[in-house]
Amino acid sequence: MKKNKLFLALIGGEHFESKWSNAGLLITRLGVGLMMGFAHGLGKLPPSEGFIKAVGALGFPLPTFFTFAAGLSEFLGAVFVAIGLSSVWSETKFMPL
Repeated sequence: MKKNKLFLALIGGEHFESKWSNAGLLITRLGVGLMMGFAHGLGKLPPSEGFIKAVGALGFPLPTFFTFAAGLSEFLGAVFVAIGLSSVWSETKFMPL
């Protein structure tokens, strides 16, 4: 099977050195990171009473602290993904050896 350039760029050819591959990865990283941050993380800040009660029912000792920590970590983690902070290191676990 002959692999064309588009297939190699989308599926993972030898190098991602083309400007189109980099632009596509940038758009994907920004889109996924911002959607995760605003849809999942920002909705938990500040935590609602129901969320605090649910975390307390799970047996966590400080449910208010853990709900703030969960919302803040989801929001900041997604923002870090969007800006590309440590994205190279986090992608290495998905690379075949």
